Parts: sequence; C-alpha cells; structure tokens
Amino acid sequence: MFEPKSKMTPQAEADFLIQEIRDTRTAYDNATVDKWRAQHLGMIGLRMSALVRAARKVLAAAHPATQSDTDADQCTMLEARTSTYLNSASRLAATMEHEWPRDIQQEIDAQADDLIRDADAISAELAAIVARYPAP
Repeated sequence: MFEPKSKMTPQAEADFLIQEIRDTRTAYDNATVDKWRAQHLGMIGLRMSALVRAARKVLAAAHPATQSDTDADQCTMLEARTSTYLNSASRLAATMEHEWPRDIQQEIDAQADDLIRDADAISAELAAIVARYPAP
C-alpha cells in the first residue's frame, strides 16, 4: 500500500503517481454524472502536477552520466502543459456542474474529450521519462 513519501524512492513515488493517474482515468471513464467527471478531470491534473515534480526528483537522483538535459527540458515543457490543463479543467469543471441544452452539452463533452486526450499524452510522456531512469 502507500508509504509515507519520506520513505519512498523518487522512482517509487513516480510509479505510485502513474498508477494513481491511471486509476483516476478509469474512474473518469466509469463516471455516469458530469459532476463526478469534472472532479476526476481536476484530480488527474493535480496528480500530473505531482508527477512532474516526481519526475524531476527521478532525474535529480539519477547518476550524472545518465541525466539528460533533453528530459529536464521536456519536464519543464510538460509542467507548462499541465498548468494549462489544470486551468482548462477548472473552467470546464465549473461548466459541467450545470444542466445545458443538448447542443451545448455536446460541445462540453467534446472539450472534456480533448482535455482527457491531453492528459493521456502528458501522462504518457512523463511515464516515459521516468522509465528511462530505473531505480538503482
């Protein structure tokens, strides 16, 4: 189960967050009420933000010979994308908590689909960075 962060290696913390994002993504897919979907969108963003920090810790803990400036730069770019995701998810979540006419609801659903695709892409890129630096 979950260990206090102080006892987790950077790799273990990142792996934990990757699994949490996957679990929350599954919960999003299974949610039947927009209010719940909205909450999951926000939670995915918060966990991605934590995963960016964990990925930076993994990079910092790696042997200097294996550290990549490209991966560090990619973390910075993914951090910015995660911030944009969080802002968009917050605005969309506020919209999702109301009843709308069908045409507007379809647009909201399309925006949510776009956001979740962005989250999947960001999470996959972060997971790939973490995977390049296995725990010693």
